[in-house]
Amino acid sequence: MKRTILGAALLLISFGLGAVSPVISDDTQEIKPLTAEQKIYGFSNFWREVSYNFAHWETAGDLDWDKAYQDFLPRIIATNNDYEFYRELQLFCALLKDGHTDITFPAGLLKKYIGRIPIQLRELEKRAIVSNVDGLLGDQIPLGSELLEIDGQTVQQMVIKDIIPYISTSAPHMYWEMAIRSWRGVGAGVLFGAKGSVAHLKIQKPDGEVFSIDVPRDQYDRKINWSVKRPKRPLSEFRMLDGNVAYIALNSFSNSEIVDEFRAKLPELTAASGVIIDLRKNGGGNSGNSSKIVGHLTDKPFTGSAWKTPKHYGAYKAWGRVADKYESLEKYRDYYFGHAYHEVEASEHQPSQGLKITSPVIVLVSRSTGSAAEDFLIMADGLDHVSYVGEPSFGSTGQPLNMDLPGGGSARISTKRDFYPDGREFIGIGVVPDIIIKETVADLRSGTDIVLDKAIEVLEMKNQQ
Repeated sequence: MKRTILGAALLLISFGLGAVSPVISDDTQEIKPLTAEQKIYGFSNFWREVSYNFAHWETAGDLDWDKAYQDFLPRIIATNNDYEFYRELQLFCALLKDGHTDITFPAGLLKKYIGRIPIQLRELEKRAIVSNVDGLLGDQIPLGSELLEIDGQTVQQMVIKDIIPYISTSAPHMYWEMAIRSWRGVGAGVLFGAKGSVAHLKIQKPDGEVFSIDVPRDQYDRKINWSVKRPKRPLSEFRMLDGNVAYIALNSFSNSEIVDEFRAKLPELTAASGVIIDLRKNGGGNSGNSSKIVGHLTDKPFTGSAWKTPKHYGAYKAWGRVADKYESLEKYRDYYFGHAYHEVEASEHQPSQGLKITSPVIVLVSRSTGSAAEDFLIMADGLDHVSYVGEPSFGSTGQPLNMDLPGGGSARISTKRDFYPDGREFIGIGVVPDIIIKETVADLRSGTDIVLDKAIEVLEMKNQQ
């Protein structure tokens, strides 16, 4: 990554910037469109905070962040409305290739400009498979159908050309997942299009029949009666499987109650011949909660991730600028280029008080296993009786710096780069399971949970040894 410090302050002064908070009209109570000055300030402030606090320049490759700022500035000024402004910010942010550094639209802005096809998709084998559909379309679009084309463009063409450039992720395997599922927070996906427009779809049914259908992008404009009713996902799910195997899904680490719910099931978990911990739907939360649960898998201290974060000293930066002239100043060179880091060794965690699970444990992992759930995987990595089955995880963690943007949006900037205790990378790669099992389109259509089935098979083998 090439980076120097521009005279951004002089640039902002030349535009005569004043207050940048959104102006609310007393008459309409609607937020007025951002001015050019507000857009420039928000864009420049994001660039500045990234310059000083971003911790993942290695994964950004040879990105010249200052040149990118200069290239994007005229585009930011030329945007015609707040939506275009935020889309340009997303494109700019995506250059950093980090899953914990992203742009969030202001509340309501997407709905104002964007419509969504009332279909839910799963990404499997880089294909868009229908997992749910508006009840009005249920008789026409069977579950398990494949979305082939939208408005004459194949799904694959659309993802590569129109969607991936706007997605912030460090892990290549996440681009297709996020694009096809059309994550609302991303604001980019195959299901999105101009508000009020009608999508011309080409679809292949599970039996092979191909047909076309026109569907309005009106999901945000009315209440959708989905064909498959899915209740709100509980914090945890527990059941006993055949062979005295205990299954527990930990669906989030955001709420400390997950620890209480896990501990409440410890009598059954510790008495089981094997335990399956399902983290496939766990997008993270508080790593303190995950460490308390890992603490019930061992009676010995265990380690978390090692990490580093940028550090800055004004004088060191000044000396680093002339390091090529003075050998004694060579040690300060990285400060000038923004490559100096405060490095922290892996922290040691103590086992939790109470019952311990000593039987074989299989942890189920998916692409949605991220952040604090990945911290769980790092902490449990060295435990001999714990194995992982599934797909590589989300591939992103690290403490984000949250900042407000003009118009009510926000940004996150990852300030912390984590590693395995021994220095191995998992950012941009994901935690790779001991046994990799990838669900296929055929598995989805048949309703087979091949990952869970494989975990049960592995436990049977371990218990026979």
